[in-house]
Amino acid sequence: MLLTHQIEKREQVTAEHYNSLLGALPPAIMASNGFLVGEPMDHDSETGHPRYEMYMEEEDNYYYVGRATRADFELMLKPDSQILM
Repeated sequence: MLLTHQIEKREQVTAEHYNSLLGALPPAIMASNGFLVGEPMDHDSETGHPRYEMYMEEEDNYYYVGRATRADFELMLKPDSQILM
């Protein structure tokens, strides 16, 4: 899988942390198994696209994945995921 910018890490977080960030701002993009926090943290040095904090849910486990562009996020979605916003 090629990403426009390398994802830094994948760290398990609590459901409370995941949900507090989901509710803090409207997500930049949201799918059935994850979201990008609503405000960009920085920009991709190669493309100039904004990068957001990315969180994903898998089998009732929650993860901070790293900073990602919208394109990165869409590439990492499971095939059966739906973009919700």
